[in-house]
Amino acid sequence: MVPVVMLQTQPLGRLTDHVGLGVLSARFHRDLIEEVINRTGCREKRSRRLPAHVMIRYVLAMGLYAEESAEEVMRRLVGSLRTMGSWSDDWQVPTGSAISQARQRLGVAPVRELFDRAAAPVATSGTKGAWLARRRLMAIDGTTFDVADTPANVEHFGRMGSGPKASAYPKVRVTAVVECATRAVVGAVLGLCGAGERAQAAELTPVVESGMVLLADSGFYSFEQIRLRDPLYPPLLQVRPTPPCRRDRR
Repeated sequence: MVPVVMLQTQPLGRLTDHVGLGVLSARFHRDLIEEVINRTGCREKRSRRLPAHVMIRYVLAMGLYAEESAEEVMRRLVGSLRTMGSWSDDWQVPTGSAISQARQRLGVAPVRELFDRAAAPVATSGTKGAWLARRRLMAIDGTTFDVADTPANVEHFGRMGSGPKASAYPKVRVTAVVECATRAVVGAVLGLCGAGERAQAAELTPVVESGMVLLADSGFYSFEQIRLRDPLYPPLLQVRPTPPCRRDRR
């Protein structure tokens, strides 16, 4: 009779964790992160448990696991790095307070710099739905996101509406240019919840290049938006008209 040996292994997390974080590691490789740290001067002055390069990866991981707690996001990040052989086994996940303090030390500058360096169209010539008459298909639109309900956020971003009809959370207005086929964001502007999409769109003009078709709804259509385009390399602006309101004829 052949003996059966049961081996108890430590769980390494879900397969989707490793795939998602592996893609992030390939797209935002260590050399790029080090260049961003050097350029923005956010490197730590002394050895820390949560150095700048770890916190940049952590901020990226938060986009994958937006519904998870701070500690859980860090646990998944570290678990994936251990699987790839890039992390020490004796390192323990810090507390939520320590992670919050490390995020404050990191600041906004390196994350913004990393986005500006890495945000670009990713579709290839064979990507389905990425091209129209040999032009790259892009879209621009705006939306709002809830942010933490703190006095500082309320004062800076504001709430939608007022009085008893005000939104439960303060909101940030985001207008972005996205590659249609891949949904890769190539440019974004964040602002007050009451900011206009047209005003934010004007700041995105540099990311719209020749050889692109830019799709936009009728809210972006104006003489000013057309005038802002480079006359030498004009991308096409296709306006999708808003359906007219139906009148009740009683």
